[in-house]
Amino acid sequence: MPRPPQNPYEMALQQIDHAARWMTWKRAVVNIPYGRAKGGVVCNPRLLSRGEMERLARRYASEISLIIGPEQDIPVLDANTTPQAMAWIMDTYSMNKDYTVPAVVTGKPLECGGSEVRVEATGRGCALAGNGMQDYRRQRLQQRGRQQSRPGHRQADGVQTGDTDRCGPPQHRAGRQ
Repeated sequence: MPRPPQNPYEMALQQIDHAARWMTWKRAVVNIPYGRAKGGVVCNPRLLSRGEMERLARRYASEISLIIGPEQDIPVLDANTTPQAMAWIMDTYSMNKDYTVPAVVTGKPLECGGSEVRVEATGRGCALAGNGMQDYRRQRLQQRGRQQSRPGHRQADGVQTGDTDRCGPPQHRAGRQ
């Protein structure tokens, strides 16, 4: 059994290691290049000025520029990372390539080619996956001649339907067939 981390830096490294392993498996299963690796700089961003944050983000981008890119690995916005930091990473990478490469990162501001639905995308993806799984299970139970039992469905259905009404085509919306 590994010993517990002794200091905040060791703990941060352990968290990054766990996140990297998890992201590698999640992305490899669906064969997409987004965020297979994890990395970071251990610091307290609240104690840094905007200039210090920019220098930190640009230096970090320079150090990882050989292992990132639209065809390799694409850094994603994560905890304590702002859209502005992602823009600095994109800009630094682009300067080294001598042309603008907006596809090198996700989570950048709209002005830099970011997505309008970035904030909602993860939640929508979870809702779609949950609804798809629910549809699959319902079909499997119907094939076996059974009804699906969902404890508490009267309380949760309205919330789930409201949250997922905008997610995907009608066959994937909660409560719709």
